[in-house]
Amino acid sequence: MSKPKIKEVIVVEGRYDKNTLSQVVDAAIVDVGGFGVFNDAEKLSLLRRLADTRGVVIFTDPDGAGFVIRNHLKGALPKGGVKHAYVPDVYGKEKRKRKGGKEGKLGVEGMKPDVLLDALRRAGATFEGEETQDRGEPITKADMLDAGLIGDGSSAKRAELVKELNLPEHLAPNALLEVLNLLWTRREFWQRCAVGLTVSGRIDRPVGSRHPRHTEMIYPVNYGYVKGIFAPDGAEQDVYVLGADEPLETFTGTVIAVYRRIDDVEDKWIVSLDGRDYPDEEILDKIRFQEQYFHGELLRG
Repeated sequence: MSKPKIKEVIVVEGRYDKNTLSQVVDAAIVDVGGFGVFNDAEKLSLLRRLADTRGVVIFTDPDGAGFVIRNHLKGALPKGGVKHAYVPDVYGKEKRKRKGGKEGKLGVEGMKPDVLLDALRRAGATFEGEETQDRGEPITKADMLDAGLIGDGSSAKRAELVKELNLPEHLAPNALLEVLNLLWTRREFWQRCAVGLTVSGRIDRPVGSRHPRHTEMIYPVNYGYVKGIFAPDGAEQDVYVLGADEPLETFTGTVIAVYRRIDDVEDKWIVSLDGRDYPDEEILDKIRFQEQYFHGELLRG
């Protein structure tokens, strides 16, 4: 069985990492000799040229030492030519070693082939013969702030997401943003990260009002938008607001689900005013008046 061929040059810490990767992919692999790269001006010069011409994928271990080397290379190489591959935090010891590393984590050399391939795909490495897709509008720092992944009190939620995505715990917020843009579209980001947020906004179609174009449609729930968070259609994010039988002008509540419209460019958030986590059947029943005209599914994050 032939190995997948990768266009970029893969940069690893040492020769054992190189040996392991060379059995998994057909690619040029450069080992930097661990911390020796800090004093190796010749190798850094080579890596700069490679980053400019072919592009490089930095693939270091998930421990603190690996991130020190990664960050040094990141600062020394041209930004546009560098991609980052990460393996998850897996605790154990490589067979050749008498004892594990300081943090007890397996390095690149200790990972299974499918884990290494997945890490390279997630890094955006160019696999020859595979087409790349246009991912549309990128996820931004503003999106991460709105989702509670950066800013005051965000560390626990960010750590939870990093763990869920099988990424190393040392991953910095800026690096996480790069990874998220490789893994998800902006729409997929909000499908995964909206649930649990406290949001505020305005109601522009209150209970009992009629649809502006389809006047036969009467709203049985309050329907509005979140201020400051924009959906893929360019307008502020639409929401169904549950927990009030009377018409509202504004709202503040918790996102408990996302209704993903499969045959449309936007999704609808389900907001609970009273803190109740409505069951799926009840939510679908309340929004059926409008969503019956679309094919979709309810997502819980």
